[in-house]
Amino acid sequence: MLRCSICNAPLDRVRGVWHKRDKRLASWLCLASWAADTDALPITHDYLSSVLGIALAGITETLNQFADQHLIRKMRGMSQIDERERLEQRACTCYKLVAEAYASSGSAFSRKKRRLTTSL
Repeated sequence: MLRCSICNAPLDRVRGVWHKRDKRLASWLCLASWAADTDALPITHDYLSSVLGIALAGITETLNQFADQHLIRKMRGMSQIDERERLEQRACTCYKLVAEAYASSGSAFSRKKRRLTTSL
């Protein structure tokens, strides 16, 4: 939980480095879709801006880049992840740490993730 909070802050005070917005947004999209058990996320640019602390224009620009790279499809009030593996590769290292922590926790969330992974 702390790691996720650190990642969503613009400055990672632990390592003293900035997390780039594309990495933060990719991480958030991957974790949100994992938790919701769907690749179709009912989210707005405004919501992402407020949650991640990124200017609305930055959210729009980054989502447009993801769409141009065919990682996601954007629709009004919805984002569809089309290339999860490639989006995960864009995510910051915090995503991998959080995902591993959930996977090893034995929670329903980690069991759901194992089902998704084994069904692919």
